[in-house]
Amino acid sequence: MVAAVQRAMLDVYGTDYDPPDGSRLRDCIHVDDLARAHVMAVKLLLAGSTGLAVNLGSGRCVSVFELAAAVERIKGRKEPLNLLPRRCAPLPTLL
Repeated sequence: MVAAVQRAMLDVYGTDYDPPDGSRLRDCIHVDDLARAHVMAVKLLLAGSTGLAVNLGSGRCVSVFELAAAVERIKGRKEPLNLLPRRCAPLPTLL
Protein backbone atom coordinates (compact mmCIF):
# COMPACT_ATOMS: atom_id res chain seq x y z
CA MET A 1 0.00 0.00 0.00
CA VAL A 2 1.16 3.53 -0.71
CA ALA A 3 0.45 4.56 2.91
CA ALA A 4 3.07 2.12 4.18
CA VAL A 5 5.57 3.23 1.48
CA GLN A 6 5.55 -0.20 -0.13
CA ARG A 7 4.20 1.05 -3.47
CA ALA A 8 4.98 4.10 -5.54
CA MET A 9 1.33 4.82 -6.40
CA LEU A 10 -2.18 3.82 -5.43
CA ASP A 11 -3.94 2.19 -8.40
CA VAL A 12 -7.50 3.48 -8.88
CA TYR A 13 -9.47 1.26 -11.26
CA GLY A 14 -12.21 3.37 -12.82
CA THR A 15 -13.27 6.96 -12.29
CA ASP A 16 -16.74 6.75 -13.87
CA TYR A 17 -18.75 5.01 -11.13
CA ASP A 18 -21.93 6.30 -9.41
CA PRO A 19 -20.47 8.10 -6.35
CA PRO A 20 -20.07 11.85 -6.92
CA ASP A 21 -16.26 11.58 -7.17
CA GLY A 22 -16.51 8.70 -9.68
CA SER A 23 -14.52 6.12 -7.72
CA ARG A 24 -15.76 2.80 -6.30
CA LEU A 25 -17.21 2.49 -2.83
CA ARG A 26 -15.42 0.25 -0.34
CA ASP A 27 -16.36 -1.00 3.11
CA CYS A 28 -13.05 -1.07 5.00
CA ILE A 29 -12.34 -2.92 8.23
CA HIS A 30 -9.29 -2.97 10.46
CA VAL A 31 -6.87 -5.87 10.05
CA ASP A 32 -7.25 -6.67 13.79
CA ASP A 33 -11.00 -7.18 13.26
CA LEU A 34 -10.28 -9.50 10.34
CA ALA A 35 -7.80 -11.50 12.42
CA ARG A 36 -10.28 -11.71 15.32
CA ALA A 37 -12.96 -13.04 12.94
CA HIS A 38 -10.57 -15.73 11.69
CA VAL A 39 -9.79 -16.83 15.26
CA MET A 40 -13.53 -17.01 16.03
CA ALA A 41 -14.11 -19.06 12.86
CA VAL A 42 -11.36 -21.56 13.78
CA LYS A 43 -12.81 -21.93 17.29
CA LEU A 44 -16.23 -22.59 15.76
CA LEU A 45 -14.80 -25.25 13.44
CA LEU A 46 -12.88 -26.89 16.29
CA ALA A 47 -16.13 -27.03 18.27
CA GLY A 48 -17.68 -29.14 15.52
CA SER A 49 -19.33 -26.64 13.20
CA THR A 50 -19.31 -27.43 9.49
CA GLY A 51 -18.64 -23.75 8.77
CA LEU A 52 -20.51 -20.76 7.43
CA ALA A 53 -19.95 -17.91 4.99
CA VAL A 54 -19.52 -14.47 6.52
CA ASN A 55 -19.09 -11.08 4.88
CA LEU A 56 -17.21 -8.75 7.23
CA GLY A 57 -17.70 -5.01 7.01
CA SER A 58 -18.08 -1.85 9.03
CA GLY A 59 -21.38 -0.87 7.42
CA ARG A 60 -19.93 2.47 6.31
CA CYS A 61 -18.70 2.74 2.75
CA VAL A 62 -16.17 5.30 1.57
CA SER A 63 -15.02 6.01 -1.96
CA VAL A 64 -11.50 5.17 -3.06
CA PHE A 65 -10.77 8.90 -3.42
CA GLU A 66 -12.11 9.58 0.12
CA LEU A 67 -9.85 6.83 1.43
CA ALA A 68 -6.84 8.30 -0.41
CA ALA A 69 -7.66 11.76 1.02
CA ALA A 70 -7.78 10.31 4.56
CA VAL A 71 -4.34 8.75 4.05
CA GLU A 72 -3.06 12.11 2.81
CA ARG A 73 -4.45 13.91 5.89
CA ILE A 74 -2.84 11.37 8.23
CA LYS A 75 0.53 11.38 6.45
CA GLY A 76 0.51 15.12 5.81
CA ARG A 77 1.45 14.80 2.15
CA LYS A 78 -0.15 14.19 -1.24
CA GLU A 79 -0.36 10.54 -2.30
CA PRO A 80 0.26 9.74 -5.98
CA LEU A 81 -2.70 8.09 -7.71
CA ASN A 82 -2.48 5.96 -10.85
CA LEU A 83 -5.87 6.38 -12.59
CA LEU A 84 -6.63 3.27 -14.65
CA PRO A 85 -9.66 1.94 -16.57
CA ARG A 86 -12.24 -0.20 -14.79
CA ARG A 87 -11.27 -3.79 -14.12
CA CYS A 88 -13.19 -6.63 -15.72
CA ALA A 89 -16.51 -7.49 -14.12
CA PRO A 90 -16.10 -9.52 -10.91
CA LEU A 91 -16.68 -13.26 -10.98
CA PRO A 92 -20.11 -14.37 -9.78
CA THR A 93 -20.33 -15.58 -6.19
CA LEU A 94 -20.71 -19.29 -5.64
CA LEU A 95 -23.20 -19.00 -2.77
